[in-house]
Amino acid sequence: MEVGYLDALYLKSKGGKTPSGWYCQSLPYLVEFDNFGCSRTPGEATVDSHFIWGYDEITWFYLQNEAYRQAWLRYAYHWVRENDPNGFLQMPVSRLVSLCEGKGRGKYRANNKSAGNPDGLNVEETIKELWNNQ
Repeated sequence: MEVGYLDALYLKSKGGKTPSGWYCQSLPYLVEFDNFGCSRTPGEATVDSHFIWGYDEITWFYLQNEAYRQAWLRYAYHWVRENDPNGFLQMPVSRLVSLCEGKGRGKYRANNKSAGNPDGLNVEETIKELWNNQ
């Protein structure tokens, strides 16, 4: 969530004629929560690294407490919309997480936790809120 950080695409998406024939100044793009592993020092922030929190993005997000996860998703959604109108936050609904230091269960599910969905992390209502308020 920083313009100019490493290879971040914010404000850099090129435009032109698309393969389907329409033109734009800047192509739309998705911002996703990557799942690519852990740093050598999980949980420790690293400078000039893709492991900004010491974890890949979805693992870091997964490890946060419920209230912070919901608040941070709101923050991230609004940050992308305010900083680059061509960027769109891909909602983290179902992702594999990296089992760094034995933490986690290997999967992230945004659904509300229930007897039928014990792995739910209660982000479902926050996603609905963001989509309904566009």
